[in-house]
Amino acid sequence: MEIWLSGIRQNRLARELHVDETVLSKVINGYREPSSELRALLAQYFNKNENWLFHVEQAQPVRGPLRNGSAHQERGTDSAGDK
Repeated sequence: MEIWLSGIRQNRLARELHVDETVLSKVINGYREPSSELRALLAQYFNKNENWLFHVEQAQPVRGPLRNGSAHQERGTDSAGDK
């Protein structure tokens, strides 16, 4: 998000930080964890706290599919609505 807000292109950022563009792309897109060195470089570049910059919010559990696929069973009734 910080990269997008800054307006810098990913390939330019990679050049400025002297890191491989492919590695940076994988980090940005969540396919790879950044090394401690890359975390520090990015935090310094964007003038942000490293912990804040790489904070990942835990997803809140979403009420998934209803049990056995029936909305009636979730409310305590059977699929025919007899209960």
